Amino acid sequence: MIGQSKLQQKIQSMIESDKFPRFSIFVGDKGSGRKTIIRDALKSLGDYQECAIDVESVREIIEQAYRQITPTVYVFADADNMSVAAKNALLKVTEEPPNNAYFVMTLTIIENTLPTIKSRATVLYMDTYTPDEVVEFYHRVTRGGDEKIIEKYCRCPGDVELVCKYKPKDFNDYVGMVVDNIAVVSGANSFKIGNRLNITANDEDKYDLLLFLKAFRAECLERLREEPLRFIEGINITTKYVVDLQYASLNKQMLFDNWLLDIRKAWMQ
Repeated sequence: MIGQSKLQQKIQSMIESDKFPRFSIFVGDKGSGRKTIIRDALKSLGDYQECAIDVESVREIIEQAYRQITPTVYVFADADNMSVAAKNALLKVTEEPPNNAYFVMTLTIIENTLPTIKSRATVLYMDTYTPDEVVEFYHRVTRGGDEKIIEKYCRCPGDVELVCKYKPKDFNDYVGMVVDNIAVVSGANSFKIGNRLNITANDEDKYDLLLFLKAFRAECLERLREEPLRFIEGINITTKYVVDLQYASLNKQMLFDNWLLDIRKAWMQ
């Protein structure tokens, strides 16, 4: 595990003092290593079981947990999209935790769960990765050679894995091309950007939308000295959509379309 030393120390301290909570929420960006740290740091508490997040599965797990003899860590990973009914089912274990169970959720942002669950759970936040830690992870998964691109676009191990999968130079060239041309091509052609992005389907051959927006913002930051006002606008507009994209209830296609229109409007004036 790269980084996360403070969080690991906090978890270990709670476990050693027999104070690790029966219900906890790990909050961090996609690709920040939430499941890895849970699996590694909580292995001393009991068996590890990753669970489905649909309401029927959640109810079955809860029933099982109350009958469980062996201590078990039940993990509801990527629970941002968990239905309200499933979240309501989990309220029971926040009120009356089973004797041999630890329940853990992972979320991108804490707002993607019920306020009641948040108030009853112990919320643990993933540490921010340093640039050196990100590059160290990059060297673990590849031979190197594209460190500057990794430093520019990646903020966590998951970002590194995606950029490496896309091929760093190809991804860098594409982001740069979009920044150069997004405001000069026709409206119809500008929307073709979406054809290269994984927006509505789970198409792993296309660029991840969140990573693309973060990369677009990073490219604007790198070019600030060229046209400060233009690229500050690009950073501010894109930052808003990066934040919005993490809310589970928002339509990704609509969000992308609105971002594209806002950038073109600002840069064509």
